[in-house]
Amino acid sequence: VELSWNAPDPENNLGYQIWRLSDADQDDETLWSLITPETISTTSFTDNGWTALADGDYLWATKAIYAAGVISEPIFSDALTKSNADGILAGFILDEADDSPIIGALITVDDEHTAISDDTGAYTLNLVPGPHTVIVSHTYYEDSDELSFVILPDETTNLNIELESLPQVMVSGRIIGSDTGEGLAGVDIEVTGFMDYNFQTDVAGQFSVLAYANHTYDVTASKPGYESLSGEVVLGSTPLDVGDFMLMEIAYMPTNAVAEINPIHTAVTINWNAPVPDHADILSLSDIIHGKAQNSQYTQNSRAAIGYSVWRLSEGEEDDESAWNLLTAEPIASTHYTDEDWLALDDGSYLWAIKAVYNEGIISDALFSNELEKEEMYGTVFGYVKNTNDDTPISGVLVSIDAEINTLTDESGYYSISLLAGEYTITASHDEYTTVTIEDIIITGGESLELDIDMEPTSSSDLIEVAQTELMANYPNPFNPETTIAFHLKDAGRVSINIYNMRGQLIRKLVDSEMLAGGHTVVWDGRDNTGRSVSSGTYLYRMQSGKYSSTKKMIMMK
Repeated sequence: VELSWNAPDPENNLGYQIWRLSDADQDDETLWSLITPETISTTSFTDNGWTALADGDYLWATKAIYAAGVISEPIFSDALTKSNADGILAGFILDEADDSPIIGALITVDDEHTAISDDTGAYTLNLVPGPHTVIVSHTYYEDSDELSFVILPDETTNLNIELESLPQVMVSGRIIGSDTGEGLAGVDIEVTGFMDYNFQTDVAGQFSVLAYANHTYDVTASKPGYESLSGEVVLGSTPLDVGDFMLMEIAYMPTNAVAEINPIHTAVTINWNAPVPDHADILSLSDIIHGKAQNSQYTQNSRAAIGYSVWRLSEGEEDDESAWNLLTAEPIASTHYTDEDWLALDDGSYLWAIKAVYNEGIISDALFSNELEKEEMYGTVFGYVKNTNDDTPISGVLVSIDAEINTLTDESGYYSISLLAGEYTITASHDEYTTVTIEDIIITGGESLELDIDMEPTSSSDLIEVAQTELMANYPNPFNPETTIAFHLKDAGRVSINIYNMRGQLIRKLVDSEMLAGGHTVVWDGRDNTGRSVSSGTYLYRMQSGKYSSTKKMIMMK
């Protein structure tokens, strides 16, 4: 409380003394409180004990002090009411740039009392009456200066405070899709760090965000059907254009591949389901914002696959794709494939790999089928060959399987041949009967097939008698590229014809099978047993059948 008074007239006093007293104690000086232990010479005084007083009405008494201990009568000030009721500090925390409200600012009074600004930037604090200081801080703003203010009892002190934003820089760039190489709209970008941001690319794949400078952020870009990208961005104090970076399409794998051997063990059918979208893993993208190249082989679910590629591999080769055998030269559209080469495979365990093939050369990871065990499975075809007219057995009938495996019927007309499981054509021939050919004969492994054959006799005019077994001259001779070798058989039996060079080395095994009596021809195409064309020169061809053998020369001339 500031006190002041006028000096006596005349002013011959030595100074003044001052007392504080309750309004009700004016007449009882013993209850007064001396607040100037020493005489003061000025005509003003500040009572600094005001804030500590109890509630009530107070006034002050002032006496003039003279020489020889003479003291004047007191004069009394007006009465002041002391109240210790709290007052209120209230206001708004605002952005200095545009007066927009700042949410979540920390208001600290006297390093002791705190409040947080709300969604409108407003704050309030109940404080004891008297002088105070306040500082406001916020994560994204510079701290305010320390401000002084006074709280009056039962009154509101309004104080709006503006804060200056920390420095910000613009970050911009573009996200493109691997399928088109063009900007990709609607990519969700999540930024976490000093401040968190969430936004999307526009229709051109562009994005921009005003971020706080001189901080490090983690960035993730994601869109359904594409591999997510993540990385770290270090911002300085200047704007950053990150340029283009690419989201790779997800190449979803096929599912549920099942391989099955057909009943006759000649082929394997592989069935699978079309790709089903799955959640994509996040790819690691260190320094993504600094333009380092990104590579992947994935494609978007919404884009149709071109088809599928299928490989066959042996057990244990799953991790060595170079050892796989590609079965589909071009991608196929169907979700099944039949491996027709099963019968020709060596014994062992096999499985199949299927990849979905998308546009732009995008290929999924491989889906593997179950393993199948390949082993030779034999079945038997047997039966009797009979005369159609009288049902009598025919002996000496040449029963031929695919013109490679031959046997002759015995006196009862019976034949039996053991074969690998598969599909065959059977031919029965005899010089006195019309040849019979039966196609699409199915041999099942571990089973026997009975197949009786009826043959129609030929007329006697159709028969050509062969007087003796004989190897004839080839024609043409010299030849290029092929020549025909003719020979006669007096009796049915096994025949072999081999080609040799002039050093006696076997070049080609041309015939080695059971054959009927009569005239025959065979063509040599000028190739050896490996399929390579032989060089020009003289060659020997030798025929053997029973006790008969004969060798002749021929000339290859290129």
